[in-house]
Amino acid sequence: GNIFDIFGDNATQIDAAKVEQELKHDPHVLLEDEKIELAFKCGRDSFLCTSKRLLKIDVKGITGKRIEYFSILWKYIRAFSVETAGSFMDRDSELVLYTSIIGIGRNNTVGRFPSLSRIDVDFKKGEADVMAVQRFFADKLLGSDTVDASEHAVGVSSGSTDGNMA
Repeated sequence: GNIFDIFGDNATQIDAAKVEQELKHDPHVLLEDEKIELAFKCGRDSFLCTSKRLLKIDVKGITGKRIEYFSILWKYIRAFSVETAGSFMDRDSELVLYTSIIGIGRNNTVGRFPSLSRIDVDFKKGEADVMAVQRFFADKLLGSDTVDASEHAVGVSSGSTDGNMA
């Protein structure tokens, strides 16, 4: 199976600072100068965006004693997309990452970027700010946005966590 399949169950955003403290001590997974910038959890598994990489923590087996720590360096992420939550039948939002590493995630043989592998992360509606995730990946991959928004720009209403416009 796909190492990212668990995220079909809808991840929720968790406290990045708390996870960072845990992974700097027991077990010591993070580098000394590495910071967790975004953190998500689905069941026992985690998906973390750090200052240096994407880190997937896959807890295996019934006891959870066997754990896989899978890292993808930022330089291998080539593109991304976000999709806001719908209603009734499609209540989750989604992040899709396209990577230049062949053989991870899901092969993307049709649609956008057919030569890139893709990784899908589903977020439970109301449990992750998908527009903040979009902004995070845009800043990370394109560089921080330092330009003020146009006076004609449409903004996301405050308090909305699913990206729906006011």
